Amino acid sequence: MNLAEAHDYMDMLLDKAEQPYFTAIEKDKYLDLAISEFVNNNYQKMGADEDARRAIANCIDWNKYELTPDDIASESYIYNEYPALSKKYTNAGHIDTSGTVVSGSAFAGSGQAYTNVGFFKYGNQYVLPKNHLFTLSVQVDYYNRKEVMDLETGEMHPGKDADDIVTERVVPKAVSMSEYYEKHNTLDPFQSANTSTKAGTPWADSFAQIDYQQKSKRISYWTFVEGRINVSHASQIMRFYIQSVILPTVGQAFTSGTMGGNSPSPSGFTFAEHYQRKIIQLAVRKASGATETGDYQIKDIEAQK
Repeated sequence: MNLAEAHDYMDMLLDKAEQPYFTAIEKDKYLDLAISEFVNNNYQKMGADEDARRAIANCIDWNKYELTPDDIASESYIYNEYPALSKKYTNAGHIDTSGTVVSGSAFAGSGQAYTNVGFFKYGNQYVLPKNHLFTLSVQVDYYNRKEVMDLETGEMHPGKDADDIVTERVVPKAVSMSEYYEKHNTLDPFQSANTSTKAGTPWADSFAQIDYQQKSKRISYWTFVEGRINVSHASQIMRFYIQSVILPTVGQAFTSGTMGGNSPSPSGFTFAEHYQRKIIQLAVRKASGATETGDYQIKDIEAQK
């Protein structure tokens, strides 16, 4: 169902309920409120309810941002002495090794600007897109930075190249901001999330860091800071993966396409028609303006369709 059909469906339901007609702009505002409520309600239930998982399946987005071994070896994306995603994925778009914005990757100057796609700042801090609602999972690939490059300059050691880069996949633990910075600044070698060799943790940039309580598992943490996701051991990050729930715009939610997430296109986050109708019915309840005990009420007009 496209947006024009959604508006017609709203008109029909409002007419049967003897409600006044609304302009297209007004309808979009009610639909926007309904989409937000629909996604939030189903997110709360998706862990135990299959219908809730299906309802917002196309709102779940997956993105990967990476420095390839060749990117690292090229020394083209250096930020504060280490290769960083913020030099490749910027608010101007995806930058290639020559410093040029890759065609088609630049954010539009108006509506699309990082609405559904994030970018990086300050090394490897991920700036959440505007329509980001919930983070479902974060994964990181770390690499053996200490073994392949000079920690002071970011230059590769003599005789080392892209083939010498080794990675390790880690699922960081989500922690509060205070806990994150407590771990970041501690001198305890079993708890530190600091990447600096000057903070009393000379092993911190080593690929061989071990959590001795869990054996062979790297300690890693992430947290939210000012609209960004910070992950520990930032100077060793090679790839960043995020799975999240995106709040669709009205235009995205009501298209005839059925494509899922991982796309900034308008059809990227649409709903199945069954759920589109539920959203419209919820919007009509809101547009009716009749409230009782905090809940929106309307005549049982859906059954008359």
